[in-house]
Amino acid sequence: MKYTIICGSQRKESQSLKVSNYIKGQIESTDNKSSVTILDLGANPIPFWNEGFWEKTDYWTAIWEPISKVLTESSALIIVSPEYGGMVPGVLKNFFLFPSINEVGHKPALIVSVSAGMGGSYPVSELRCSSAKNNKICYIPDHLIIRNVNSILNGEGQEANDSHDFYIKRIDFSLNALAMYAKAMNPLRENNYLFQPDFKNGM
Repeated sequence: MKYTIICGSQRKESQSLKVSNYIKGQIESTDNKSSVTILDLGANPIPFWNEGFWEKTDYWTAIWEPISKVLTESSALIIVSPEYGGMVPGVLKNFFLFPSINEVGHKPALIVSVSAGMGGSYPVSELRCSSAKNNKICYIPDHLIIRNVNSILNGEGQEANDSHDFYIKRIDFSLNALAMYAKAMNPLRENNYLFQPDFKNGM
């Protein structure tokens, strides 16, 4: 199974990237038949969307084609988002203007929100509300909110807060749930009925 993690922080070497790398390691260590690709929007931001993307100009083809290939080949997606002032970062909002139903439609996705403090709930609500209308990505009911992220998932020998073990177990539970959804939904995507061009966008 192929997973893609979208790391939605605008910062390089962010806590969201730390979480993304931890999740990648967990998947690969528990399932040697799976592969994981991280799309780090902090290190490789996508330019702001414009109509040239619809026109498939050479500029946009060069940028989007490699990303499109990764998304299309993926069976499941993991969206990692920090909370910036109670919002999803601009690079992640911009990202969701690009994928089509053919790339991410009817594929299960796990939302992982990251907070340096006790926040983190707003990105979950925002992503569920506004990022899936036309691309028809399917967020599973479960999600993760990683709070006080600076003090957990730092590797062996590093200080961890009292909730560290809880997060380890909760992450494993959510990843197992995502894998189950991916296996169950794979036959769904083989049905062309869901990909009718007349109804490719949501209402």
